[in-house]
Amino acid sequence: MLALTDREKVAHLLRRFGLGAVPEEVDALVKFGPEGAFNYLLNYDKVDEGFPISPWEVCWEEDTSDIYLDSFRPAGLWSLRLLMTQRPLQEKLTLFWHNHFAVSGNKVEIGPMMSHYLEVMRTHGLGKFDDLLTAVSASPAMSVWLDMGQNQKGSPNENFAREVMELFTLGIGNYTEKDVQEVARAFTGWGVRLLILEYGAENYLQTAKSLALANRPLFAFAFSPELHDDGPKTIFGKTKNWTGQDVLSELTGRSETANYLAKKLWSFFAYENPEPAVVSRLAKAYFDSGHSIKAMLVAIFSSPEFWSEKCVLQQIKSPVDFVYSLGRQLGIGPYLRTLHPKEPTPAKQLAKPL
Repeated sequence: MLALTDREKVAHLLRRFGLGAVPEEVDALVKFGPEGAFNYLLNYDKVDEGFPISPWEVCWEEDTSDIYLDSFRPAGLWSLRLLMTQRPLQEKLTLFWHNHFAVSGNKVEIGPMMSHYLEVMRTHGLGKFDDLLTAVSASPAMSVWLDMGQNQKGSPNENFAREVMELFTLGIGNYTEKDVQEVARAFTGWGVRLLILEYGAENYLQTAKSLALANRPLFAFAFSPELHDDGPKTIFGKTKNWTGQDVLSELTGRSETANYLAKKLWSFFAYENPEPAVVSRLAKAYFDSGHSIKAMLVAIFSSPEFWSEKCVLQQIKSPVDFVYSLGRQLGIGPYLRTLHPKEPTPAKQLAKPL
């Protein structure tokens, strides 16, 4: 390990587990020491976020009463949150999981659907991977992104089945084409209910406006039993009447998933191509804790490699890290908070900078 002062260690923590080493944040946390600073970042549920902007506020425009649901709007809202958040690790994890699950507004055209997807990762990003994977898999955005509504008994669509193993859990080479086909059958019937269309497509925007002003959802996960293939399926050599939830539970309990997540988390928070010993350490933390992401982050913090010359000041910042850490250092977040009331509301336009 490098010989670092406590201030240097706290700055390292804020760069990796936060959104940049803002001097004021370093000053506030260094008095608790590196472990205390890490616990503060990690236990963000005890920090009052007080984010004052509703997801609906970006859906209104000046001098019009119309509502706009463009998919680019949640990105603007997330930008504000990255600058204003009091919980930097929560947003850093949301960035990690967004990259992991890779849903995009290019196809998910309903902006609030993307906002909901981000909130799912924000809510479950530090808990059990089982809960996160289930919640994201059932999110309407994922349903649209990977065509789950087209996955029906007698005509399975394999898009989600392939991605849930290749990108979300096991990694390439740890499943067969037969597994993909059978997993697709297990997820038949999963889809989304679009409440905004239930009064007719011609009333789409008026319905959306009414639901938004009442702070009600525009869509919801839906399971259609009549579209589900309830016949026996053979997955990973096991034959039974698999359901989608059975598959997710199987995937989160496999060693390939633990190793895959360990490599990705370490590469994101420390450095690429982790040593086998590091991967094994994080995978052990995953299983010992009942699949806790929080336990894996503790294992990263506790690893001597995280404090080594190979790690400290050696990560090239992503564009997101560079832009938002700079913005936070310039004090943009506190300024933005002066523009907004303490409580968010769905019924008004987002305040503009002066």
